[in-house]
Amino acid sequence: WDGVAADVQRKLLLMAYGRGGGTGALHDDLDALEASLDDMQRLKHAALKLYGVAQTAGAVQLAVELQAFRSAPSVEGVARLRSLLDITQQHLEANGMLCA
Repeated sequence: WDGVAADVQRKLLLMAYGRGGGTGALHDDLDALEASLDDMQRLKHAALKLYGVAQTAGAVQLAVELQAFRSAPSVEGVARLRSLLDITQQHLEANGMLCA
């Protein structure tokens, strides 16, 4: 079962992060968050969705930073979230977690 569990985990990570610079759910949800900066109701929904995907995908630091972002949303905050997502994705790629 360990091989099956690892395969499932890898597939979930690929869905969340994308592959080889492609976009996955985290990137799409972060785009939606940025697009909703002028609408607090949409922003709240986008932030909750991104938080859930980040938690599921092991992007712990992104989830923590997202909590702070929710109290003071800004363009700079989105840039910080993107940076954390990129760092996490690079780490997972370097460790072979985002290969097919």
